[in-house]
Amino acid sequence: MVQILSMIPIDGLDAVDAACAEALSEGVPAASVVINILARHREPPPPLTIDTPDALRLTCEPVADCKRYDSLRRPNHGKITGAGRVTPKACPRHDEPTEALRQ
Repeated sequence: MVQILSMIPIDGLDAVDAACAEALSEGVPAASVVINILARHREPPPPLTIDTPDALRLTCEPVADCKRYDSLRRPNHGKITGAGRVTPKACPRHDEPTEALRQ
């Protein structure tokens, strides 16, 4: 009983009364059930918004290249030829040939 009464300052008398009535109508009059009902009826806190620092922002956006995935279905075991290279001009590090890892 004390556990249920201690929820009144947190959730209010009307919410505790409604949770007790719901627990009684379900045939499980236990403090843990009433506390669970109250917790389920609370609104979740708003999600935190996190600003990304400039040091962590991408300077080179990733490029989707479906040819790399299609090459895994070929009989040559996923080796990418010159046609499968990802070479956008905005990012020089993509100039290196990319090979799928197969062993």
